[in-house]
Amino acid sequence: MWRFDSAISSAVRSDDAAPPAPVEAAAGPLSTEALNQMQCYWQATNYLTIGQIYLRDNPLLREPLRPEHIKPRLLGH
Repeated sequence: MWRFDSAISSAVRSDDAAPPAPVEAAAGPLSTEALNQMQCYWQATNYLTIGQIYLRDNPLLREPLRPEHIKPRLLGH
C-alpha cells in the first residue's frame, strides 16, 4: 500500500495500514483540531493531484499498484 509522506512531499510504500500521526499543535491562533483538519485536507488534495498526473487506472489504489496503472509519459500544456 502507498501513503503520502508530507515530510518529503511524496508517496512512500507502507506495510501498515495505520493512518499518519496527527500534527502537533503550533503556538498560534489555530486549534489542534483545525490544524489536523487542514493537514488532512492538504494530504488529500496532494494525493488526488498525484493520481491525476501519474495514474491512468486504479487512482484509489484498491489493488496493488502495477506498472500498467502508471501513465507511460507525462504530457503538459
